[in-house]
Amino acid sequence: MGWQLGDAQQVKKIVWSLDAFEQGKILEQRVQEALLAMVRGSTSARVLPVYVLSPDQLNLGAETALPWIEQYRPAAEAAVKDIVKKFDCPGLLKPKVLTQNVGSTSAAVTTLAEYAVEMGADLILVGTHGRQGMHRFFLGSFAERLLLHSKVPVLVVNPKSKVSRFDQILFPTDLSRASRTLFRRVVVLACELKAKLTVFHAVQNPIDPVLKSGVYLMGGGWIPASDYLEEELSRRKKSAEHWVKIARKMGAEVEIVLETSRETVASSILRQVERRKINLVAIAAQSGPLASAVIGSVTRHLVRESPCPVWVLHTRRALK
Repeated sequence: MGWQLGDAQQVKKIVWSLDAFEQGKILEQRVQEALLAMVRGSTSARVLPVYVLSPDQLNLGAETALPWIEQYRPAAEAAVKDIVKKFDCPGLLKPKVLTQNVGSTSAAVTTLAEYAVEMGADLILVGTHGRQGMHRFFLGSFAERLLLHSKVPVLVVNPKSKVSRFDQILFPTDLSRASRTLFRRVVVLACELKAKLTVFHAVQNPIDPVLKSGVYLMGGGWIPASDYLEEELSRRKKSAEHWVKIARKMGAEVEIVLETSRETVASSILRQVERRKINLVAIAAQSGPLASAVIGSVTRHLVRESPCPVWVLHTRRALK
């Protein structure tokens, strides 16, 4: 059964998660660039700027948060309006300030995620500073927690993610059924943006000791490692070609890239991003080897290190 454009929803409503007190900073500039690239040429896309005002951002203690948080709302609303006023973006709606009385990042994330669902959003756009190590441990990561809890796909932008348009999209995949469901959504976006779509799949080499012995255990018997890799590439290429054939019928310009590699999956993806001048990575947060948790190590690495925005979709939610 073929796919039709109507099988997957277009990105028509975007919740833009902004920081009222990050005006003029490089991250906010990168987020705005990505937002413009997403709505470029669209006559139907709507953008809802949202800021979550919470006690932890104001350094308020738990005992003072409840009575005082609303006192800061006028200042936050004025700051948000100022950001939006200076930003020329098609489909920009009136900004919204949400207040959160509990002083934790998780609570603020939940407030935003629930609001996005309530508003029928197709996408949440959020920036991340890409902090790592102890600095990230103490400060937490709003974007990564959002990836964990959001039922709405999330587009993550870090300070390295400079982009003017989305005309080269990379879709790394394990070729699973769940990933195929998400692929339809990526094809729809590629058609909307008139972007070239590259389907990327990496076949991991057998472990070094096996490679040195020259054989690999398969189906109860030993076969040469080179034969194993050749058979795997052939089988997976056939599957990928089926995806591409259907996507082309939908009007997308699509290319397949399959490779064998000893690199980590994340390193392979970042190499493809650089080599092919990719300006948007669309990836499943849960899908076979691409996930070690709800947001796997590959996804975490990409949202911190990618030189372009990363659109994170959830396979379990897509199957519901």
